[in-house]
Amino acid sequence: MTLTDKIDPTPLQSFKCWFQDGTRYPGQHFRLMLEGIVGDANSPVNDGDLQVSATQTDLTVKVGKGRAWIYGTASYGGVYLAEVTDEFPVKFTEVAAGKKRCDLLCLQVIDPDVQTGDSHSLGYVVIQGAESDTGDKPIVPEEQKVALLPLAYVHLDEAGTIDSQDIDDVRFTTDSKLNLTNTTATSLASASPKPRDSSWLALIPIGSAKADTAAPPQVRQVGNVVYVRGALSGITLSDQRAFKLPDGIDPPLYPTRVAVATGNHGGVSVVRLDLNTDGNASIAQDTHVDLAGWVQVNFDYRTD
Repeated sequence: MTLTDKIDPTPLQSFKCWFQDGTRYPGQHFRLMLEGIVGDANSPVNDGDLQVSATQTDLTVKVGKGRAWIYGTASYGGVYLAEVTDEFPVKFTEVAAGKKRCDLLCLQVIDPDVQTGDSHSLGYVVIQGAESDTGDKPIVPEEQKVALLPLAYVHLDEAGTIDSQDIDDVRFTTDSKLNLTNTTATSLASASPKPRDSSWLALIPIGSAKADTAAPPQVRQVGNVVYVRGALSGITLSDQRAFKLPDGIDPPLYPTRVAVATGNHGGVSVVRLDLNTDGNASIAQDTHVDLAGWVQVNFDYRTD
């Protein structure tokens, strides 16, 4: 595993990084101010910023232009606001015959006040993985986890080309937090200005409950808000368990009670659904409504 030189170790006109240094006011003051606003953020500013794409030319990828928050260090750096104003090609080294390798492409701020270097600059770095039969992801050296923003894993083999399926975008994942050595894993998702989004996942029916085929029950977490939708059937008065949350969805901080609709051919009624802090939900034990039909589970709750 090696760390290649920056594509151009000198500052480029197409790169700008505000608040690296200053004359009237130290750049650090502005970076610490940004940290107070966006937290220990480490991600592009917008969805389309700094996106890595294949060029179909040799072992070269293209990194799009855009802006990013790049976190420095807990004791000094604060948050840098960096901008790349042009698309930029990055070329990877070849892989031996019969072997695979996974490299990590990053954008990094070089600040001589906190790192080794002669001048302030901004550029791309490639952290190479080891060549092997499997091409495992590289481990970022601890000394490199300063002002480093991972953009994508690039999977390489002897074919000598890079296609879109060889690029794993990590700009807005927990992998983009590799440099945050001063925080816990729990806080990483909330540190980014882009809220965590689990996408829609299937709820897990428990007991006699079954997923409704017309409106299968699903759950989605965006930041600290969890949305539940769909319907269940098969819940009975003797077994009033409904569902449990899948892995990756945070349960409520306190027991949550919501009114939900239930019905069959005889009409529609309202019952109480209890969602506990362990992620298990059931219909309240004191209900006297016939549950032989369906139970609608459309509601949302907060995790904080």
